[in-house]
Amino acid sequence: MLTLAVIAVLLASSNVGAVEDAPNCMVLFLQPQPALMPLDVSTTVGNFGECEWRKPGLPLGYRLERSAYTVQFRVFQNNSGGIALKAVDVSGNPLRLRGAMFMDAVEMEIPLTFKGVDYRYWVLSNWLKSQPIEFEVIGSNDLVLGHERLPYREVHPRRAKR
Repeated sequence: MLTLAVIAVLLASSNVGAVEDAPNCMVLFLQPQPALMPLDVSTTVGNFGECEWRKPGLPLGYRLERSAYTVQFRVFQNNSGGIALKAVDVSGNPLRLRGAMFMDAVEMEIPLTFKGVDYRYWVLSNWLKSQPIEFEVIGSNDLVLGHERLPYREVHPRRAKR
């Protein structure tokens, strides 16, 4: 299982962005929309992952339901401002996502597992440059099943004291 700390080291070493230099934690909060549901939320105040939350209730996972597919999201709980994604069709078969700013964990042979769920893609806020998370959901024969555009905002809890 790949932990967030390992992802941060991989990203920093690949010159994607100096993750460890950030003074505060940063998480992405997806803006509400009709088909987007929070899966779980932070329930504690204090140290949680690498961040110190000022209050509970920040969504840490989401599910986007469409008639032909479901996309699941997991918020990175560190200072990278990242989010992991996976998509499945109505039968539960994996689907591909196509987005300019995505990293593909399968192609890179990096397991990306959070809370027992394997995710395939991830994106960081510094790659997005304040633009919405935008991608296409791709079915068999490269058929585009949908196009998603998800605005977000950055939330900056304090970094946990070590």
